[in-house]
Amino acid sequence: MFKLIRGGKVFSPDNLGIKDILIVNDTILVVDDRVVPEAIPWNMEIYDASGKMILPGIVDSHVHIIGAGGAGGLNSRNKEIDIEQIIEAGVTTVVGCLGFDRTSRTLKNLLLKARALEELGLTAYILSGSYSLPPLTLTGSIEEDLILIDKVIGVKLALGEILANWPDERDIKNLLAECLRGGHLGEKPGFLQIHLGANGKVWKKTFLEILQETQVPFSRVIFTHANRSLDTFKEFADYVREGGYIDLTTSYTPAERPGSLSVLECMERLVSGNFPLDHVTLSSDSNATRILPDKRLKYLPVKTIFEVTRELCQSGVVPMEKAISLVTRNAANAIGCGKKKGSLAVGKDADLIILNEVFELEAVLIKGKWAQKKGIPLIKDPF
Repeated sequence: MFKLIRGGKVFSPDNLGIKDILIVNDTILVVDDRVVPEAIPWNMEIYDASGKMILPGIVDSHVHIIGAGGAGGLNSRNKEIDIEQIIEAGVTTVVGCLGFDRTSRTLKNLLLKARALEELGLTAYILSGSYSLPPLTLTGSIEEDLILIDKVIGVKLALGEILANWPDERDIKNLLAECLRGGHLGEKPGFLQIHLGANGKVWKKTFLEILQETQVPFSRVIFTHANRSLDTFKEFADYVREGGYIDLTTSYTPAERPGSLSVLECMERLVSGNFPLDHVTLSSDSNATRILPDKRLKYLPVKTIFEVTRELCQSGVVPMEKAISLVTRNAANAIGCGKKKGSLAVGKDADLIILNEVFELEAVLIKGKWAQKKGIPLIKDPF
């Protein structure tokens, strides 16, 4: 099936100007100034995107797709995410992970949820592990998870968190070695995502020493929640100069999590410090609950990743293409799927979103199929 997205302003995420995008089945076939439909002897659907913006679909690398929470007791745990919430945030690729709850949430459930989301059209991956070592696995080892389980692309570990344990350096070195072996044999990125807790900054020096000693590429370790405090952000901002990735959580606000930094404030600091931005990403940490300062519970929606991206694009702190890159090309490269995801180019998956002139989401295309069109959701959770 051919689709022609005509006359939109394309951010690939680079600003390409007004372009036509021709899609065949699930792949981008042409990105050009003008595609003449009469020259193609097959039926074609034409979508007029004049006056609109066309962006790659958002890649969200930290979503609790089977629910999280629990810090406020059993009734603070929330349910599995509905696919409509993901689509309404403009997210076309998601990475599911566990939180600190290793009892009522399991990797088996996580894997099945990812596959269920894929059946509905989304691209979904998962991380093995959770908060603590030894890591939770599906097969008995991280290495075998990466080799044998299609959806597993990396592993999660929390450090400096009151609810996590404190591994020694040998444990971390062995975990990194498993990630590398599994990544090579499974042809996966095999990255380690580190959840930075309140005392996460104390691990910076240790990790630099480990990576330098083992010669593991810095890009294989992603530090997420880097904006949970000013001290943490200052400590880890330099990591991008070493070729590593830092991930900023879009659901953090100083009002709801005292001491945290907003993404906008972090980007202002990164720009003023002349930090390279290609190894900075955003994720939502969504479908979890947060205990607010007044002890109320708040649900964290996935749409914060879209809202914060919009805020950045409209702020002028960074060029629009740089802001878009944080949730598209950068994020796809960080999780190892940049060859197919994260940008609008010939041969890439046809994952894109269409925005109107006030940056409202009008349409979502996932692997060449409409998930939302003219503001109307077309893919819905069965229940």
